[in-house]
Amino acid sequence: MKNLSFTQAALAGLKTTYALVDPQWHILEHDPQFSAWLADGPKNLVNLPLLDLLPEFVGQEDGLKSVQQGDEPFIRLDNVNRVTPEGAIRYLALTIVPGQPETGMALVLLVTDVTEQGEYLQELTQNRNELRIVRRRLAELSYQLDTLLRHYLSPKVADAFLKGELDLELGGDLYEVSILFADVRDFTLLSEQLSPDRIVRILNAYLNVVAQAVEEFDGTITQFQGDNLIAVFNMSDDQPDHALQAVKAAITLQRAVANYQTQQPPNEPRLHFGVGINTGTALIGNIGAHQRYSYTAVGDAVNLAARITSVAPANKIWLSQATYSQLKNAVVVEPLPPLTFKGKRQPTRLFQVQVPPS
Repeated sequence: MKNLSFTQAALAGLKTTYALVDPQWHILEHDPQFSAWLADGPKNLVNLPLLDLLPEFVGQEDGLKSVQQGDEPFIRLDNVNRVTPEGAIRYLALTIVPGQPETGMALVLLVTDVTEQGEYLQELTQNRNELRIVRRRLAELSYQLDTLLRHYLSPKVADAFLKGELDLELGGDLYEVSILFADVRDFTLLSEQLSPDRIVRILNAYLNVVAQAVEEFDGTITQFQGDNLIAVFNMSDDQPDHALQAVKAAITLQRAVANYQTQQPPNEPRLHFGVGINTGTALIGNIGAHQRYSYTAVGDAVNLAARITSVAPANKIWLSQATYSQLKNAVVVEPLPPLTFKGKRQPTRLFQVQVPPS
């Protein structure tokens, strides 16, 4: 036990301390720095149960057993934090590796001080104003940056940001895209009849169903605006069949909503979506002010998609001529009477998609 393959001096240079753990997962021996970091000062932690000292490992018992038995090389927890006596936050990485059972040492716990890295990630996260994470405690760096991004941005946009491929300046580039709007019908009337918390719960559940259908066909959700969703296809100029993918997403969306409704109690209010799709050129990029902007699509093509959606009936999918012309008879549609929309000199030809039974 005393003849360890590392020395305290070497570990100190790596900002790492250690504890040895017996087969019953009690502290067998530890470095003085270990108790200073985990117990607010020099204390004798021998015989203290590991899970009492580090509740972060509660729920990880199977992993600990696998390491102890030699089935896994290690188990690691990142971004564990402790408050120092001075009131600062220390961030720690915990690594458990197998010990030497013949000496009574079942596990070795290595604790590395990663406060500098943790503080940097915290500052970076705070500065991302669009993520709106002010409700989260600043000490909770167990939520890694990429996880936070994927909660507030679409997966494709988050990946581009993490890879450094997303331009953070205002402006953007022109792409041909297909824009899908999905809007709840009679939502204002329903909102007047239900309490705010209940309507939000119902709406979030439906929007989750709708969002999954959109993302299944590689659509990028740019905004949730109250009771509607806006998605763009070909936002990264990598979907040559973006019009067809948008229509497939709309069909899947309506089917998924109908299926979700069959699973709800009879007295649960039903939400119905009208869907509109248009294809055309739009500017893709950062739109807004220097202190607050969104990565989205703007242009006449987006406006027309919104106009089409505003008149699409519940449970229906309406397309513009521009979208229909790219489908190459891949879906069955029904021509509709042309409509004149605000800002358009000529009537717009429209088509209604025939949604086949699921």
